[in-house]
Amino acid sequence: MKILSKLFLLLFVFLSLSIFFVILSFFTSVIWWAELFSHFVLQYFIGSILFVLYGLCTKKNLILFVSICYTLYLLAVIKPLLTPNIVSTSSETEKISILFSNTHFESASMSEIASLIADKNPDIVILAETKSVQYLELVGLIPEYNGEHFIGGPDPWAHDISYFAKDDFGAMAAQTVKFDSETLSLILTSQRYPNLQILGMHPYPPIKKRTYEKQNIAFAGAALFAQNSENLILVGDLNTTNFSSEFYQLVAGGDLTDARVGRGVLGSWPESYPSIFRIPIDQVLWKGAWQACEISLTSSIGSDHVPIFVELCHTAQDSIK
Repeated sequence: MKILSKLFLLLFVFLSLSIFFVILSFFTSVIWWAELFSHFVLQYFIGSILFVLYGLCTKKNLILFVSICYTLYLLAVIKPLLTPNIVSTSSETEKISILFSNTHFESASMSEIASLIADKNPDIVILAETKSVQYLELVGLIPEYNGEHFIGGPDPWAHDISYFAKDDFGAMAAQTVKFDSETLSLILTSQRYPNLQILGMHPYPPIKKRTYEKQNIAFAGAALFAQNSENLILVGDLNTTNFSSEFYQLVAGGDLTDARVGRGVLGSWPESYPSIFRIPIDQVLWKGAWQACEISLTSSIGSDHVPIFVELCHTAQDSIK
């Protein structure tokens, strides 16, 4: 029993330190790796509930009290995603659907992606990490779509990015920009909806100081781009979760809205983990007259990411064209 008690105490110390670093990451970027702890808020929340039960069962009042404080704090962080947010629509509401996936160039199956596209029938598909040969394979599997493939930079983290659009969706204009001077971001506009811009991103993961700083530069550039956009949909593997200070700064700086609000955590990575242990790094944000009315994770395609499908509804009274 003493060994078990020591184990629980060590786990409680780890939980406490993790929550401390989550809070610290909102006050300083000097300790850059503190931000990594913020991605696991859901898991800390579950852990804090378990320690509340542990404190009750063992009558360890200090652990009980601190665990209740942790639970309330973490619940406040997660609550916006859990509070229902239903967008009212009608049969006359104009809608656009987008499928995004990080295909993970070493593992994803193009035939499974093609099957998913056939099932979801999205207007637009944006893919990160798809290599040229995979893109060409997919072109042959989805003849009712047209698109373009863009090759990333020399850095191994500066991945390729691609898009497809339905033939009947109308002509598309595509251009790329490097907010951080290295990773590609994709800007799409359509002839049908010229006032709407779609921004696809796949910035660096914050796994070391250099990539952390590059990610922040990319987010700052995206926020500035969003500020200057009237109607914008931002989708991509942002390599950050809805709980990080960098994500909050991107949303606030670009006057964006998180599509997950009211729809759950929807952890998308890593795909092989049970959903409760995944983290939500594949994101959808919106601004303006188009907003997310439906968002969901799809079936697996063999990648380490679960694709994300979003349906966007036009909610303003003014012209959408």
